[in-house]
Amino acid sequence: MRLNEFGALLKSVVENTSHCESDREACPKVIYIETGRQYERFDNLVHRAWWLVDVHFFTNVEFDPLVEALEDAFNGAGVPFDMESVLYGRETSGEMSKFKYLWKCVV
Repeated sequence: MRLNEFGALLKSVVENTSHCESDREACPKVIYIETGRQYERFDNLVHRAWWLVDVHFFTNVEFDPLVEALEDAFNGAGVPFDMESVLYGRETSGEMSKFKYLWKCVV
């Protein structure tokens, strides 16, 4: 799955999905951002590369069913992911909770 296809998958679950930036007040929302690249090398040649993509899901709903809906969408599309962290309330400088996922996008 390519990065633009991944954005469409996220938007199919959370309408307010954007790449890199978003309305600060909007909620729920998803922001996805490339944070780096990794390479698989053999004999000093790159044989495979992938983007590291952080997915930030913000919500102000306790036990938001969209968390499971996002993970179901990832699994249904065969997208490997890891939930890296969850921050609540004051930790996010507001009333929102933030769920952070990591996805590797093959280039």
